[in-house]
Amino acid sequence: MDQVAGRQGNFAHGGIGTNSHLCAVMMGNVLGFKPTFAAYRRFAPAISDLMGGQIDLLWDQVTNALPQVQAGMLHGIAITSERRLES
Repeated sequence: MDQVAGRQGNFAHGGIGTNSHLCAVMMGNVLGFKPTFAAYRRFAPAISDLMGGQIDLLWDQVTNALPQVQAGMLHGIAITSERRLES
């Protein structure tokens, strides 16, 4: 986490005021960096840009990202639930 502090990153989210946008803001505040936001209307273009290196992080529903995480194409780093996700 120390390597993130003081850096900027491009973060995909579902639009201003959405849960994914607010999570990006909160994560930036907690880790001490200023996110640059990129709003996406749909998950598919965001995941494509994430895998292609155009964006650095994506906040989205676990059901959208889980297949790519399970396939080893993406790395999940956090989940916002009371319990650990078994999968």
